Amino acid sequence: MQFAVDTAFSRLDFQTIHKWLSNTYWARGMSQARIQKGFKASTVVAGAYLRSGRLIGVARCVSDTTRFGYIADVFVEPTMRGRGVAHKLVKRMMEEPKVRDVEHWYLLTKDAHRVYEKLGFKVFDKPERFMRLSRKNS
Repeated sequence: MQFAVDTAFSRLDFQTIHKWLSNTYWARGMSQARIQKGFKASTVVAGAYLRSGRLIGVARCVSDTTRFGYIADVFVEPTMRGRGVAHKLVKRMMEEPKVRDVEHWYLLTKDAHRVYEKLGFKVFDKPERFMRLSRKNS
């Protein structure tokens, strides 16, 4: 299977992205407007596309473009998983000129550690340093 990764916001299909993300453990029930707002405010977005132009994966990054980059909303259509799509999406985002020189990359995952370990990510060695404030009841 051949696919290409593109960082053009204009190519993203938010109906599809909403269908995917609103059913995940991290964005369950989120509206399409909120999902699109998050992508629009991101530093870099990426979509993976088949030759036909069909979107098969998506990811985004929020960064100060210097010290940190946070990778979020990485999703690959279930029928396309296990083919390197997520790896290529994240790698391509991290190589984007705008964020290429970022020192520290972060992400959260419940079940995709192996995908990110192949890119050099490791479990944070001092999790007690991370803090969280949630404005949503969960």
